[in-house]
Amino acid sequence: PKYGIDVDFGIAIPANKDFHSVFYTGGNVSMGFKFAALPTKRLWVKPVGELSFFSKKADMVGAGAMEHLDVVKAGLELQYKAATMNKFSLYPVLKGSYGWASNYFSKTGSTERIGSVTIQSVSESDRYLKGGGMAYDAGLMLTRSFWYLRADYSYFKPTLKVHPDIINEMTPMGVNIANSYSQNFSTFNIGLGINFNFK
Repeated sequence: PKYGIDVDFGIAIPANKDFHSVFYTGGNVSMGFKFAALPTKRLWVKPVGELSFFSKKADMVGAGAMEHLDVVKAGLELQYKAATMNKFSLYPVLKGSYGWASNYFSKTGSTERIGSVTIQSVSESDRYLKGGGMAYDAGLMLTRSFWYLRADYSYFKPTLKVHPDIINEMTPMGVNIANSYSQNFSTFNIGLGINFNFK
């Protein structure tokens, strides 16, 4: 096969101490179309999209409120078949991408029942922090048939803009908040995926 589609699901563990103190762990989903870049089919190139999401209870904001952090990335990944043993193959992977991060709160609202269907509304706050920056990943992928196990480290330190309402609220209290700052959202990622190869 010269082409393929990778789809994987897994967990994202914050690598930074400050980040980990807010969110212990999160989810990670990625998908990309890849193609063999060499006749030997050892080097693969994959444009890829990825979503990481973190959430936790934020009762200090209000009863039933949840704090969320979403990170969306789009980039290019290289996979190189370094070794094969029995039915297993080992691929070092490198990826460069651009990521967008947003931090917000949500709260469950009213519940309405129509017949046998229950509709529950969820209200979301403005994005209190949002911004973007480059992300770089390095890791390993172990494949067998069309299944693969993947582990990598993702370095992501975006520049985030602070919502004006927060700045305006804190200024009368004598607290000065910068309009923007950098935050380390680097993670260790572990995922299980499926690879669909075709000619």
